[in-house]
Amino acid sequence: MNKTIKIIAALTALSIIPPSVIANDKWKNTVSLSALTGFYYQSYIRDRYAGGGISFSGDYLDQGGFTVKASSSTIQYNHGYDDIDQSNLFLSGRYNFFPDSLNGKIATRTDIYYLDNNDATGNSDKVSAIAPQFTYIPYSKDFSIGLGVAYTKYQNDLSVTQVTPNAGFAFNNKMGWLNIGGYFITPDNPARAMNIDSTEAATVSVTHWLAKDNYLPINFLTASLMVGERIYAVDNEAASIYNVLDIQEGTVSAGCSWDLGSEFSLLSIVGHEKFRDINIDDEYSSNFLFLKLSKSW
Repeated sequence: MNKTIKIIAALTALSIIPPSVIANDKWKNTVSLSALTGFYYQSYIRDRYAGGGISFSGDYLDQGGFTVKASSSTIQYNHGYDDIDQSNLFLSGRYNFFPDSLNGKIATRTDIYYLDNNDATGNSDKVSAIAPQFTYIPYSKDFSIGLGVAYTKYQNDLSVTQVTPNAGFAFNNKMGWLNIGGYFITPDNPARAMNIDSTEAATVSVTHWLAKDNYLPINFLTASLMVGERIYAVDNEAASIYNVLDIQEGTVSAGCSWDLGSEFSLLSIVGHEKFRDINIDDEYSSNFLFLKLSKSW
């Protein structure tokens, strides 16, 4: 875990620099601290998990931006199985194009992941992924259409290709946003994926912003649902990879963002996930809590 400590220390120093280096109205900067905790229910092997991280994001007007995130996590196991301690590095770059002929913008984003852990088999260790995404958004901001792809490389003869189409729609005078997406995932070596050639899943999420004069200090409410099956998924919304083998069979989550003043906010999300381990015929679930404290300027 020393690598993660060094990365977090370096990122903390980076987050201190921007106010003096990028100190003008053209930049919007955000520093966030996040924490995740959860436990498994009716799992023969897995017990609980926890993690935390720090990130810095900078956005230049409506032209583009970047995000850097370092985090660490631990999965605790039962019955003498070794715990897995993992370090994660996430880099993201964004750039928007404004073609005259489209009456809108094309938002491009490329995410890069690197995961390092102490998995004795090496199957979930030293994982790297690249995930470019393209989204069309008209100037009216009534809807969006997007397509993402991801390529993930594992040790021990496995790579995974993922395609994620999505569409979004505004509602309630643009105070709400509905997003519908799909995950089509293909491992190139089924023997390393429980003999599964491919998985398909659908996602639905809804976010609704609240009026500033609301009696509760809440910026927005959000909820999401995933149905179908995913294996080795690159989750674009959570900016994470499900690199530890098991089939994800469904997820439901809900949360809100709390307004803590002009510069601070707290995002809180609770969720429930279902999994299946074909190798030992084990079906189990997970309940989790995610918190993210952010400062923006």
